[in-house]
Amino acid sequence: MLAHDFLRHEEGRTFVPTSSSRSAWFFSFLVVAKLLRCVGIFLVDVLAKSLHVMGLLWIFKIVSSLILLPIHKPFNNGKPIRRSLYVRIGQIALFNCVIEVIWFYGITLCGPLRSVLIFEQSSSVVLAALLAFSKGGSSPSKTRGLISLVVGYLALMFMDSDSTVELNHSSTHGHHNGLNHMFYHVINWFGVSDHKGGVFLLIFAILVRIAYDSQFRHMAVEIGGPKRLYSMVNAASAVFLTPLAVLSLVASNAHIESYFNFLFLLFVAVCFVVIIDFYAESICFQHVADPVMAQARWSPITMFLCALILAWLWYQPSVDTVIGSHALSGGVVVTVISFSIASFVLTSPNTSRSRAGHFVGMSDSGLPLYTSGEAFLQRTSRSMLLFLKETLRDILANSDSRRIFWFLCANLAFCGVEFTYGFLTNSLGLISDGFHMLFDCTALCLGLVASVMSRWPASRRYSYGYGRFEVLSGFVNAMFLIVIALFIFLEALERLYDPPDVHTDKLMLVAVAGLLVNLFGMYAFHGGGHGHSHGGGDYGHSHGGHGHSHHGHSHGGGNANMQGVFLHVLADTLGSVFVIISTLLIQWLGWKWVDPFCSLILSLLILGSVYPLLKASAANLLQNIPPELEHDFEHALDEILHVEGVESYSRAHVWQLKSEMNVASLNVQVKEETNEQMIRTRVEEIMKEAGVNQSTIQVEKQSFFNRIQALCPSYRVPHVVTRGALIHSSKKYDDDHGHGHSHSGGHGHSHGGHGHSDVGMSDEDIFAPVSPLNISRFSFGVLDSPRSPAQKRPRRSLSQIGSSTSNIPAWTLSTASPLTNALVSPVKRRVPKPVTVLDEFFGVYCLISQSPLKHYKNRCYIGYTVDPNRRIRQHNGGAQKGGANKTDNRGPWEMVCIVHGFPNSVSALRFEWAWQNPDKSRRLRDLHLKKSPKESPFAFRLRICCHMLNSEPWNRLALTFRWLQPQFELSFPLEVLPPRHIDVQYGLVEKTSSVVPTALEEYEMIRSCAICAKTIQTISDMLRCPSLAACGHFHVRCLAEHSIAESNEAENFLVPISGRCPKCAKPFRWGDLVRDQRNLQTVDANKPMFENERIAVGMVPKQELRKC
Repeated sequence: MLAHDFLRHEEGRTFVPTSSSRSAWFFSFLVVAKLLRCVGIFLVDVLAKSLHVMGLLWIFKIVSSLILLPIHKPFNNGKPIRRSLYVRIGQIALFNCVIEVIWFYGITLCGPLRSVLIFEQSSSVVLAALLAFSKGGSSPSKTRGLISLVVGYLALMFMDSDSTVELNHSSTHGHHNGLNHMFYHVINWFGVSDHKGGVFLLIFAILVRIAYDSQFRHMAVEIGGPKRLYSMVNAASAVFLTPLAVLSLVASNAHIESYFNFLFLLFVAVCFVVIIDFYAESICFQHVADPVMAQARWSPITMFLCALILAWLWYQPSVDTVIGSHALSGGVVVTVISFSIASFVLTSPNTSRSRAGHFVGMSDSGLPLYTSGEAFLQRTSRSMLLFLKETLRDILANSDSRRIFWFLCANLAFCGVEFTYGFLTNSLGLISDGFHMLFDCTALCLGLVASVMSRWPASRRYSYGYGRFEVLSGFVNAMFLIVIALFIFLEALERLYDPPDVHTDKLMLVAVAGLLVNLFGMYAFHGGGHGHSHGGGDYGHSHGGHGHSHHGHSHGGGNANMQGVFLHVLADTLGSVFVIISTLLIQWLGWKWVDPFCSLILSLLILGSVYPLLKASAANLLQNIPPELEHDFEHALDEILHVEGVESYSRAHVWQLKSEMNVASLNVQVKEETNEQMIRTRVEEIMKEAGVNQSTIQVEKQSFFNRIQALCPSYRVPHVVTRGALIHSSKKYDDDHGHGHSHSGGHGHSHGGHGHSDVGMSDEDIFAPVSPLNISRFSFGVLDSPRSPAQKRPRRSLSQIGSSTSNIPAWTLSTASPLTNALVSPVKRRVPKPVTVLDEFFGVYCLISQSPLKHYKNRCYIGYTVDPNRRIRQHNGGAQKGGANKTDNRGPWEMVCIVHGFPNSVSALRFEWAWQNPDKSRRLRDLHLKKSPKESPFAFRLRICCHMLNSEPWNRLALTFRWLQPQFELSFPLEVLPPRHIDVQYGLVEKTSSVVPTALEEYEMIRSCAICAKTIQTISDMLRCPSLAACGHFHVRCLAEHSIAESNEAENFLVPISGRCPKCAKPFRWGDLVRDQRNLQTVDANKPMFENERIAVGMVPKQELRKC
């Protein structure tokens, strides 16, 4: 019945003591044996008062050996034992002597009840708790069992009333040798009671017993059984104890009143503790259904309850020496409950691992979809050390939680100083203020927990994550603050009519210290933090020191919760100032009414500061529209109605999940011929521009309503909002919202940096001069009309016009700007057709940290972007500006290099993941890329990138390696130079506005492929000869297959590296050909002409364009 047996067969164990009548009988015998062992331990305590511990244990071993040796005859029966095994048996016997000497000392020091609670705990339970503490992978029940075990030990140490330091210990026990005197003098030096010293000894003994049990089991297997080994160990232990026992008996002045009673009790104790218990466990091991579970769980619980009842009967409350007799206490009762829970929980089997899948839905083809059962059902706890370490890392990784944490540490430190100084000086005022501050620290802990939990990722049960926890925490803390402020207000009114006497001898010191702590809090939060105001006299009276801040959430910028935190810090600081003022006025002028008056003012300040927090958090929990988003959301809905193909919308909902996280849902009704995905993408863009981070868009057509009403006639069509039905709110959100009206009935107004024209145009707009600068501005595949800072983004719409070379739908983007309106009226000119946006930029970059902190300097970060310039600004702006969590507060960062030219985002994201995790990528893990000691982080990342560029599939792509910052340029490793077809370029990627000359009008014509002779249906499928003569035009796929066939490459390749023109045999590199020509597809003959040039967009080759 060892701990290893339990841990090895733990999974799937379901022990039922009464599974059979035979098993129930033997289990009952085990329970009775444990009850008798418990009685025997109480008898040991009685015998130890008449005889020295060492002599008593020696007699125990002699009597047990006299009983066991004749029965088992270990030296005669069984297989012969080698001499080396005798040496190991002697080592085990010596080990047993040490454990049982400590055990007997523990019985005499802390009493039989406490020794049963500690030493009789199963080794399986202790080992399971140690494993749950040091390793992860166990179930949550193991963590709860560990907590119960720790609570039991703490209760026994700090809640047990058996706390006298026994100075005259020779009066109760036969203790007269030097070892006992040394032990008692040691615990007297530390001021520790004798029972606490015994608790430490017993804890040490049970830890040693775990190793002893393991050695005992292995030795029992080698010599032929545990009974033979047990009898031999008892005999050897008696031999080892003989010298010490004889010395202790000679030096002791122990007095035995009745030898008959002593010998009788000794024999009964030996039988109960040594003989019957051992045989009961042996029989139980052979006949009970699960002997390991029976011994690990039910044996300790049985002995705990029996010892508790015996102690209640043994130590009667009428005895004068209750404390000295190790009687019952509240701490012991708590320990019994906690240890029983721990024994049950830590021996509970782990949840069996699920072997089946979990149904998650149906596929498009009607087949059921399953996910791994373990992913859904198997949940394991984590190591407490790892949990605390990772939690601390999460706290320090975020600026808000980090500020709360440091301020909490400052508060706790000052709280500890107050407690220490209060106990030393017996000052009730300091102790009271320390408890007051400790209450504030608990509120700070709640805010810190909210700050950390709000960043936890979404789970199956909490699909939105835990962001709302910070809002809920703010609301609860606001309610606490209101209650506190009302109590202070009522108390201040009462004392204002009858001012009490105030003792100000230590009040000034506490108030000044509290002011310093609050000033540190104001500095730490910079608009959001926690403070504490202190005040108190020797009689526990506080003077304005009731400013609490009970929330510290992870918010950024103007978040209401963090602003409320800062207001509380300010109120607490003012409270400390009031305490100083009232103290001075009471000392100098004797104005007792100043103290309640200052408290009255402070309570009003608390109420005034907490009201915005309470209002904002309550409104957020009720899922109202955020005030700062309401105006933009209205205009976003109006802009959606102007999207081409949208007829109306319904069921518009928007709410704030947490700070800087807005969520919306919307049903959009569109025309029958409209592409749903196009509409959904455009509506999501509009929502994102309005400040909505997550949006759910349902696109509906009239055929859907007809079908659903045919199936369900009672279905009610929701109320829809059509174009012109939306009435904008007339509420003024900011003081700088100005309005200007034109003579044509239209109006335009600006809103803090953006403007728009809602209805109509002014005369100046109609006759605005026409210029290519007013037509288009291209920014990495996003067309944006030029606008001043006081203009609003124009309404735009998308429509699908074909597919790009990578079979990605090509979208058109129409812009309703003042210029396009000018083209409509009053001149009868056609509105230009939407310009085509085909080219997209996909890049994977590498950042280097230039942080002044040594810990972060020169660190590298790999990421993916479609706009490098915007992305580096986000990283340097922090997570609140859209940067990554791993780069937050670790900069400034420099974007050193970027690899671009990927055909789509999926290809770029795969490249990014492999660059980040070379040891996990199946393309790179066989290379075993490791950073050398002298290699810089960026040099290591550059080496990985070169290996990737030489590995499939990336060595087939027309990629470009671009150095963005020349000062960071390093030489490529000689062993892995980039392939020759991959360009190495220098310089930043810039946003450009461009037009294509009319000399390129040849691309307006529809050509035939010179290879397959079929018509090239779309310009996006065409490539031309690289020569200046342009002797032929080809399908992209035809030219690729021709080049691969000529180069004798494998047939499974789709992208060639190089080739020759089928007509003129001019050589080309595929990457150069695609880069030079794929972006000249956007010329449209129907577009208006200005100065003999046609409008075009895209990343056109620089030698072919003219800068605007």
